[in-house]
Amino acid sequence: MPSLVLFTLAFILAFLALVLLCAYFVHVKILHDSLIFTVSREGLGEQSGKVKALLLKMKATEKEVTNTLLLIEEIVMRLYENTQQVATIRIHRSFRNVYIRLSARGNAYNPIAEIPHDNPDDEDNYRNLIFASHKAKLTYHRLRTYNIIILRVRSV
Repeated sequence: MPSLVLFTLAFILAFLALVLLCAYFVHVKILHDSLIFTVSREGLGEQSGKVKALLLKMKATEKEVTNTLLLIEEIVMRLYENTQQVATIRIHRSFRNVYIRLSARGNAYNPIAEIPHDNPDDEDNYRNLIFASHKAKLTYHRLRTYNIIILRVRSV
């Protein structure tokens, strides 16, 4: 009888190890592409294609991807205008939630707090509308010399 209990326990442990190993390989396979990008204003189009491909691999919807790419473009442009530094994009997935972390060195600058009010005559009105309509998905942090914006792509 004790050998049956030991065999059952060993079988359960082996099964759990196999499940964890499979989950690890699936996670690594899905996120095998580079998850950290350095983005300048000039290279934004190329990096947007990579971000789009990764988000689609993570099962984001077309609407989520489109909104995310618009916000990334807007944030990178605002950061560059105020810090004159390239931005770093890091894609993070936690269970079914997907987040994008954009960071740039420079003086403290919170692009979320600096959204101008609607002014139809302003040439940047469309940029401001895009940014303001998705403001709830954004959070800002200042860490040492870095301005960090976290964009929630999907939260389940």
